[in-house]
Amino acid sequence: MLILVGEKQIVALAIPRSVFGVPLDESLDVSQICNLPSIVFRCIEYLEAKKADQEEGIYRLSGSTAVIKSLKDRFNAEGDVNLLASDEYWDPHAIAGLLKSYLRDLPASILTKDLHYRFLTVIGMPHAFSLSNLRIQQPFNRLN
Repeated sequence: MLILVGEKQIVALAIPRSVFGVPLDESLDVSQICNLPSIVFRCIEYLEAKKADQEEGIYRLSGSTAVIKSLKDRFNAEGDVNLLASDEYWDPHAIAGLLKSYLRDLPASILTKDLHYRFLTVIGMPHAFSLSNLRIQQPFNRLN
């Protein structure tokens, strides 16, 4: 972008806004998809497409620190990185690690004390996990 100052033209560079380590609402301001920060959406989208739920220890085992740092830097610089559209293949453990890093770096917990008790109530429901998705979603709808 060029800015005219007096008779001189100055090139103004857009300063990238980080998505890591900033409050959730600021991350949403940078880039969002389906009311989620793009980083969250893209990680889940990638993990689902690569059937990562079938990987052993998907959220327990760590991925490559170098890959996670590289992707973290890209998201901070670009705001959104379409992981599936890329020709590159990333280890699902690295993508899960990227998502965990994003959540860990949030300055405030997304699970407030009030919501914590509501989640515990839902978890304590008998047969909650054997019910259809419709029934499982009903208690969560009350969280809004």
